[in-house]
Amino acid sequence: MPQTTTEKKRVAAGEPEGLIEQIRSRAFEIFQHRGGGGGSAMADWLEAEFDLVCRRASELSELRGIAPKQQESAPAAQTAF
Repeated sequence: MPQTTTEKKRVAAGEPEGLIEQIRSRAFEIFQHRGGGGGSAMADWLEAEFDLVCRRASELSELRGIAPKQQESAPAAQTAF
């Protein structure tokens, strides 16, 4: 089956071909989990992307022994007396 222009752009941008389908499937699971009503398709999609991309990247880093970046905390405020 020939690819659509959108699919060609995604592949050219370096997106793994199966990733979009995995995100679509996960987003549908999220939709079903909340009972199919309310919410937002975009929010479901973004949560699915996060689940599949960010969390897996974090898990891979942990497996490889790479510590996640720590956010720098703001310096403690000094009070003048």
